[in-house]
Amino acid sequence: MVIKNIPFNRIVLVGSPNVGKSLIFGLLVHKYVVVSNYPGTTVEITQGKVRFGRETLEIIDPPGVNSLIPRSEDESITREILINNSGQIVIQVADATRLSKSLRLTTQLAELNLPLILVLNLMDEASERGIFINVKKLEALLGIKVIPTIAVQKRGIGDILKALPQASVPTWQVNYPKAVEELIEELTPTIAKASLPTRGVALALLSGDEELLRKLGKTLTPQEFLKLKQVLKKGTQLNPSLDVIISDERDNFINNILKEVLERVSPFKSTLRERVESLTIHPIWGSIIIGFLLLFMYIVIGQGVASKGVDFLKYILELWLVTPLEKFTNSICQYPLVIDLLFGDYGLISKGLVLSLAVLLPIITVFFLFFSFLEDLGYLSRLTILVHKAFSWIGISGKAVIPMVLGLGCVTMATLSTRILEQRKSRLITTLLLALGVPCSAQLGIILSFAAFISPLGVLAVLVIVIAQIFIVGKVATLILAGRKECFLLELPPFRLPRFRNIILKTYYRVEWFLKEAVPLFLVGFIILFIFDKTAILLAVEKLFTPLIVGGLGLPKESVELLFMGFLRKDFAAAELLLEAKQGLFSYRQMLVALVTTTLFVPCISTFLMIIKEFGVKVAIGILSFVMIYSLLIGSILNFTLKSFNI
Repeated sequence: MVIKNIPFNRIVLVGSPNVGKSLIFGLLVHKYVVVSNYPGTTVEITQGKVRFGRETLEIIDPPGVNSLIPRSEDESITREILINNSGQIVIQVADATRLSKSLRLTTQLAELNLPLILVLNLMDEASERGIFINVKKLEALLGIKVIPTIAVQKRGIGDILKALPQASVPTWQVNYPKAVEELIEELTPTIAKASLPTRGVALALLSGDEELLRKLGKTLTPQEFLKLKQVLKKGTQLNPSLDVIISDERDNFINNILKEVLERVSPFKSTLRERVESLTIHPIWGSIIIGFLLLFMYIVIGQGVASKGVDFLKYILELWLVTPLEKFTNSICQYPLVIDLLFGDYGLISKGLVLSLAVLLPIITVFFLFFSFLEDLGYLSRLTILVHKAFSWIGISGKAVIPMVLGLGCVTMATLSTRILEQRKSRLITTLLLALGVPCSAQLGIILSFAAFISPLGVLAVLVIVIAQIFIVGKVATLILAGRKECFLLELPPFRLPRFRNIILKTYYRVEWFLKEAVPLFLVGFIILFIFDKTAILLAVEKLFTPLIVGGLGLPKESVELLFMGFLRKDFAAAELLLEAKQGLFSYRQMLVALVTTTLFVPCISTFLMIIKEFGVKVAIGILSFVMIYSLLIGSILNFTLKSFNI
């Protein structure tokens, strides 16, 4: 396919975080993609296919970027895609309510000499705020196709594909002072030898892009690289600095455009929604709101789902599924070992299936619904602001708080999202704390369910103890590890009324993931426990750990299986504990100790594998070993304390 003599076979969606880029991607490829009113959701490349006429084009959705000078690993991924691949069209998704910020990225994209289309999303919110954008005039000034959209209503999505033949390399460019233009001209021949976009790369180097400079050092000959550095050295003599000059000229260019195309048709007034938004990040009122949310979850999950829903589903499953299957199996199978595997103490059906479907499934489904609502509302971004003030004390302020909050959804994916952080120190500390004490949504839902058995005060005590360990370990790690503190810059999205369809779909896909990925792993755990039990390995392990389990933690020696299941999935250990608590097998003190220990215990196997992927085997084993020892130590201290006070 050829468009204006520019061959292309790929579309790249580019935009700042939280502008609706992934939603537009999903609409273009007719595939559901998890989208959230929260920055940092996309941390890897999402790929798909889109039909255009008789052709099938590849379309990719890389992580969101605010600038093409990367400050984190996810931004580096996007920049690499843009500067190292020809034959692609760039569709920039912009926030119509923050046009100035979006156009800063547009100027950088234009300098890469790629065919470009600008999509103005969130036009409905712009209208609500009294902002009017003259799209036709903006098209004329930029010299590229501009398409207004409201992605959540699917308005304008069809126009994006229709506009592909009109994609063009912008003919305009920001004119920099003579000294800067001369430096660009000097750098151009050398950059061209590396087969990179000359003007865009030159401006990135002049703006201080160290990563790109290192990349060129590996590509160019020593003589060429020396010449490149000599030119850059000349730029350091300018006053003000080159990055300031370049940034100011871009801002002047953008301001001139805004004067032509942007106007506020009504005076801005603080609305009830914005006043509520401000309360959510207030130190006192924000904390009260968190308290009410936890109370609401306790009432719905703890008193409702866990107390009544779980018992009802367990009764139905045992009556209509487990008992008939056990009778049928006994009638056709003559092998006691098989029957024991399916219906024994570690039976795949009697324990594994019942625990998954009757205990875990209803709790996590309700929690996923609740979490998805808060996510789409935009509350999680404000929770990040609120907890940032506390986490700054342990040195993980800034963007490092984002993965911590995302960990309430899935710790494994939150570990991956640490890529948004600039400093390796921040990534390591955040990953350690995620592995140690951040409960995923399923586990947190089960913890709240314990309020029906050990009282709301007991659950609050568990959460306080776990949070305290996060702060203690985080503070010590900050003092030990070298590296500077992350800066904190987070653009808060407005509160948006969650859409029922998106909440249901998001919950459905998360539950589907749980059933496909987590439940099979759970069943594998029961098979291993069954084998260990029949080969006396489990008995040997129980004897080996009896001094620690019974003497240190004060738990029954059989509790070793809780710790084993915790390594497979932390929520499974909590669910097994919940089931045994309902049967009265644990005392109040034992439930508290077991709940704290399993919550702090080693990361689940999927998180462990993700840590290996991100940091290597040595770091992963180090984190695993530390968390294991530390969790058992805290559990033992808690048991001793409760015994001392006769609780």
